[in-house]
Amino acid sequence: LAACSQQAPIATLDSQASQWKFLGNKLNTTSAGDPSLALRANDRPVVAFYELRGSNNTPYVVVKEWTGSAWTALGNVGQIISSQYNIATRAKNAPGAPYYDPIALTYAKNGGATSGDTYVKLRIGNAWLELPGPLDVKPANNTNNPSVVLDKLGFPIVAWFEFDPTTGYTIYTKRWLGTKWVQLGGALTPDTFPRAGLDLSIDNAGNPVLAFSAYDPVSTVFKVYVKRWNGFNWVQQGGVL
Repeated sequence: LAACSQQAPIATLDSQASQWKFLGNKLNTTSAGDPSLALRANDRPVVAFYELRGSNNTPYVVVKEWTGSAWTALGNVGQIISSQYNIATRAKNAPGAPYYDPIALTYAKNGGATSGDTYVKLRIGNAWLELPGPLDVKPANNTNNPSVVLDKLGFPIVAWFEFDPTTGYTIYTKRWLGTKWVQLGGALTPDTFPRAGLDLSIDNAGNPVLAFSAYDPVSTVFKVYVKRWNGFNWVQQGGVL
């Protein structure tokens, strides 16, 4: 469990004592928040969170890994839009022994055309590699709330909200094939109301599974749905949750 109270600490459950205890000291050096947690192949946690830096409180994403005795920073990731990031490891999301153990970080930053463009970085060995981007389907659109998983090859799959002035908020998903991004299906849940939430996972066959909330104009409330990619289309799993 990763949690924060202006200090972004992470706590873990001690099964012997049956209680929560802090794992090491606080992770941050300045005001921080919104941690995202994943586990490496060795079961050691890695955490992404934002820190506010400088006189303008500019948000920067920080990634730290537990070594077994202390937290260590994993290089410089860079400036972001506050809270718009998500972290994943191959071990957490794809069963089987990995031939390498990357970390994927998807985040929104000022990309030039708009104030929110979604990018992905992979931590391979001791370096961060930014994949070609942004992922935006339409470069002029704003994107936010990205979620990422890694498939059995260690390649990222990303889902995010994208705002189009004509159609409103929609969800898009793309998969990295090693040399390029491929979109999985079309836009999901066209919605003229503000985004709600989404979360991406992956099944044992390597297919992404997406949970999201969408506005229902009939009942005038947001409802939660789950869809699974079958290799060709997104198929809804059961009814509304």
